[in-house]
Amino acid sequence: MVLNGSHDRNEDFATRLDQLASWPGEPKSAIDMMKLDRATWLHLITGDEPRQTYLSSFFYCDEKIRAGEMRLPVRRDTKPESVPFEKVIRVTVGTLVVSLTGTTDVLRAEVGDVVFLPANVEHSFMSVGETGTTAVFGMASVG
Repeated sequence: MVLNGSHDRNEDFATRLDQLASWPGEPKSAIDMMKLDRATWLHLITGDEPRQTYLSSFFYCDEKIRAGEMRLPVRRDTKPESVPFEKVIRVTVGTLVVSLTGTTDVLRAEVGDVVFLPANVEHSFMSVGETGTTAVFGMASVG
């Protein structure tokens, strides 16, 4: 989620960050991470520019690790982002292009390919081809 300016919330208004911090809440029973029902995932629209948003769905989050799935519509590009997490992304549908901001470096990943992004490296995504792109990701905080 990207907010305008350097703040991450407005006083007296709950944000998706609050929801993310408290998700998934107290488990009702033991959780098998391999069989989490998609209906229990936390689904967020990522980005603040409507033509550059994409769906981020988290199936696991804690202070150090986040795991989920990202879905980009056909020919969608995203605004550059930088997070304090290392990211590992595995493409499951379509083709994903990752551009490293401020460089001419572009990574192209197709189904089965894995991309590693170090923490705090500004990057953007693009879905190329006729199908849109789906990828699973894992993020781990550094330090």
